[in-house]
Amino acid sequence: MYRSTDGGNTWTHTFTGSTFPGPGVGASGYFACMFNGSPSGVYWRHEGWGEPAAFNNVVHLVYAQDGAGADAGDVFYIRSTDSGVTFSAPFKLNSDATTRPQWQPNISVSPSGTLFATWYDGREFPSCTYGNPGVPCYRMWSRKSTDNGATWLADDSLSDVASPLPAQPDVTVQGTYAGDYDYGSATASQHVTSWDDGRVTISGQSQQDAFFDKEPTGSSGGIPCGDLVSFQARCQSNGTAHRIQAKLTLTNTSHSGEQVTITVDGNPNSVTINGNKAQLVINNPALGQHTVTLTDPAGCFAPVVTNCN
Repeated sequence: MYRSTDGGNTWTHTFTGSTFPGPGVGASGYFACMFNGSPSGVYWRHEGWGEPAAFNNVVHLVYAQDGAGADAGDVFYIRSTDSGVTFSAPFKLNSDATTRPQWQPNISVSPSGTLFATWYDGREFPSCTYGNPGVPCYRMWSRKSTDNGATWLADDSLSDVASPLPAQPDVTVQGTYAGDYDYGSATASQHVTSWDDGRVTISGQSQQDAFFDKEPTGSSGGIPCGDLVSFQARCQSNGTAHRIQAKLTLTNTSHSGEQVTITVDGNPNSVTINGNKAQLVINNPALGQHTVTLTDPAGCFAPVVTNCN
């Protein structure tokens, strides 16, 4: 990992991770490949690289590596809270206990600090056959974090249709290519991702198409932005002590007892709604500027900057 603090003019090497075996069942020259059985022998080359993301000096990385025993691939996540200098131990995002492969992950981070990781996943299907539309091979799975990677919700399927293993019938394209460089992105309200899908056939053969889907940046099944009235934060002082007070106001009391997440300077706080309000108090914060954000549900209000002085 390299980091720049001057807009990309200079870079500092901050971190080198441990080595790991690439995912897959074979190789094409330098490249590991996920499948056998194509006209080229091996197919879907993929070295395990994933995607980094960063928010509020917290750096995230997803990648894939060879699984245990006969498992051809698992997806892992590491997190740095010191701008990419040190990282946590790897956390496996796919929770299945099968030996079917997971590979080629991507990740996106929203402006409010929610994360969405997506990958190809074969856990539901016993086998794959190159180009055969009658043999389902994989679907896209995903996992979300609403607190900038500190914790993760359960993994779940993303694509609504299972995909066969698409063929590569174009003789002008390298025979092992499939799905190179899938990258996730995010706006204030949506995580967006695309993938290589084989559900559409031509002349009876499954072939590669690009499919797209999106996920709201708020937590699945959570409070919609339309149920919120206002979000305020300020630093109060009596001359000798300070406190940050944040208040969320809702349209009614229907969400009383539910949780929201208010993040202060990148640190998430779970707050219970009482009636039609949720309040957070941080006593004796450091002097200076603080950023207060409603991160779950996300994207409903802009972050509030307040000064304690």
